[in-house]
Amino acid sequence: MLLLLLLCFWFGQGQQSRAKSETPANTQQQSAQNEASPIPQQNAGQSGNQAQQSQSNSAHWSDPIVLLQLLLFFAVAVQAGIYGWQLWVMRRTLREITRQADALDNQVSAAQGQLTAMQGQLSAIERQESVMKNQARTMDAALVLGTRAYVGAHKPRLERETRRIFFYIGNVGKVPAKDIMVVYELRVAIPRQFVKDRQPRKFWGTMAQDPEHWTLRVPFMNSFGERTKLFPGLQIELMIGLGAGEQPYIGDAEYTLIMQGHAETEIRGEIKYSDGFHSGKISDFAFRYFALDDIWIPQTIDKSFEVQPDPEKPDRDYNPS
Repeated sequence: MLLLLLLCFWFGQGQQSRAKSETPANTQQQSAQNEASPIPQQNAGQSGNQAQQSQSNSAHWSDPIVLLQLLLFFAVAVQAGIYGWQLWVMRRTLREITRQADALDNQVSAAQGQLTAMQGQLSAIERQESVMKNQARTMDAALVLGTRAYVGAHKPRLERETRRIFFYIGNVGKVPAKDIMVVYELRVAIPRQFVKDRQPRKFWGTMAQDPEHWTLRVPFMNSFGERTKLFPGLQIELMIGLGAGEQPYIGDAEYTLIMQGHAETEIRGEIKYSDGFHSGKISDFAFRYFALDDIWIPQTIDKSFEVQPDPEKPDRDYNPS
């Protein structure tokens, strides 16, 4: 824009200079024409005017101002071409940048899609991991339930000749049981009407919940130690003596009442053991003797033999986690 203003300024200066140079010549030419009246002089004046005009034209193109104006015009044209070329280059660069920006947007969208897919895969892997952990725990529990030891009391009997009660501790599971301890008691209750208002023997007494019976409760405990193992299919026999030599609390009179069916005779207790998976496992048992039929009938176990039994926990050599 500045070059264009300079061009206009120099063009106006050139026009003024040309007007000043032409004014004296025209004046001289008019005076010469007015003074010369003959026709030959007029022709000579015309020839002189043509030569003077040619000389003026050549002087005009050789004028430095004109040359400067041409140079300025050429510079303006070149500058305009440079501006046009720069504009074309900038537009092409802008198109390239726009294309690259679109490509980056596409890449970002693709990356976001991949991130979403990877997050979905991670969630699926986490769900599969949770499912596999649950399956592992289920399989572990099934393995334990299918292969653990199950120890219980069974087959009680009373040998009337020897006055002894026998019962067995057997393992019906799949692995050996260890750390076996059996805690049990003999309970005999005789109605007061058969005792004739006298206490049968020492340690007999009445229970608050059953004042109509004389009751005897004799505890027993058999601990077989850590090294003793009860293998599957095998059993251990336990004995309770009712004879005078083995059980001083039961005499002939009390034993006769038991054999006649007047007394309630029970054995009740629990078995503690471990099987390599869990320790502190407990099996409760309770049997009542019916003398007239000479059979033992399992009884309802309303609570554990212990008041507050210890909870079952993993054994020392087993870690379910």
